[in-house]
Amino acid sequence: MDDKVVSPSSQLGAADTAYKLIRVLAFTMVLSVMSVTMFNIALTDISIEFSLSVAQVSWVSTAYLVVYALGTLTYGKLVNMFHLRHLVVVGLLIFAMGSLVGFTAQSYYVVVLGRIVQAAGAAVVPAMSTIIPVRYFSQEKRGYALGITFTGLAVGNAIGPVISAAVVSFAEWRWLFAVPILTLTTLPFYLKYLGRDQLKKDDKIDYLGGGLLALFVIFLMMSITQAKILYFVAAAVLFILFIVRSRLTSTPFIPLQLFHSKGYAIGLVILVLMQGIGFSFPFLTPLLLQQVNDLSAGIVGFMLVPAAICSAFLGRRIGKIVDAHGNHFVYSISASLLVITFMAMSIWAGSHHYWIAAILIVGTVSQMSLQISLINSVSRSLAPEYTGVGMGLFSTLNFMSGAISASFYSILLDQGARTAWNGINANLEASVFSNMYFVFAVMHILLLVIFHYLYKVPVPKVRTANKQSH
Repeated sequence: MDDKVVSPSSQLGAADTAYKLIRVLAFTMVLSVMSVTMFNIALTDISIEFSLSVAQVSWVSTAYLVVYALGTLTYGKLVNMFHLRHLVVVGLLIFAMGSLVGFTAQSYYVVVLGRIVQAAGAAVVPAMSTIIPVRYFSQEKRGYALGITFTGLAVGNAIGPVISAAVVSFAEWRWLFAVPILTLTTLPFYLKYLGRDQLKKDDKIDYLGGGLLALFVIFLMMSITQAKILYFVAAAVLFILFIVRSRLTSTPFIPLQLFHSKGYAIGLVILVLMQGIGFSFPFLTPLLLQQVNDLSAGIVGFMLVPAAICSAFLGRRIGKIVDAHGNHFVYSISASLLVITFMAMSIWAGSHHYWIAAILIVGTVSQMSLQISLINSVSRSLAPEYTGVGMGLFSTLNFMSGAISASFYSILLDQGARTAWNGINANLEASVFSNMYFVFAVMHILLLVIFHYLYKVPVPKVRTANKQSH
């Protein structure tokens, strides 16, 4: 195959376009992340207006999360069949359409429908957040690109609760649906900066396999959120059927060749555990401050803002450090800081809330650094044709691990703690929190060992389907 000669000016133009594109993506990420949790603060108002129980109104958030997770994987699958610019346009238009449905809703079922349609469109954003850095940036610059997208993630987490509280305070909760419509302002930029990708015309979607996977995720989430063993059994059966279907068809919804790469397969396991542990920052810490420190919800929200702001400011710089010093260096430093963070949280759980907020800053920034280095490492184990579905699955498991860990932590909190595993912390009321933080510290030590063993040398890429093993 002949090599194409690319002029320096063309290279500079492509690089400039890529940097502009990643900044537009970061802004879109802000709005997408805000939409994930924005309605949590309005659930009480919605339940009162429609006379709903807590379990019923929770579907405003649960339905969004399920569709969001499935949609992320689906968009990752579609990038080999359709131009990314077309998928972005369709996704953001569906996102806006769902917002209009919810904004005009006069019944609870229409509210849920609006959230489902919103999620079906918004899912294109997290899919892009991993695919665009991989496709448009070289390995040497990919950390910088991921740092910018995670800056958008951090900003969305920081201002989401603030904007949500402001909207609900001064207007009706339906106005929360209006905020995501701002994503339409990004469409001209995506059409300008996104090129026409090389497509696989012979690629097909396994609709049966995709349907089995969707039902598996739904029943798994229901088994966790509603704690019913019957749903878990149904999820297990559906997962087995999905595996059987994937082995029987020539075009599985998730190519099994993905898991032939040790770097990718074990990377997914590390991701699930790492994200599950990391979700303790936005989930467990507020409960600690409310239940043990007796703080109001407003003050607790204020305690979380500094950590999110620091993550937003440091995201791009961390990406540059990843490019300059490598994934091993950043992962090692970040994991070590998280071990120290969780040990500190275990020791001082129940102490003054300003001290907890300071520890939280270190933990949140380290968690973001860990994500950037892990995504960068895993992306290098994927062949180009598997980038879309591979990184889509990566993002899907990212969301699912958060939802699963939240339910798991809730069960542990309900059971309480009979003994304190960390003898330094004498606050018996905070024992259950202290114990969990102690376990998290130990788990990060184990994950660090696994990461170093797995990625100490460049991992082989996933073999393409038409290549034979030797």
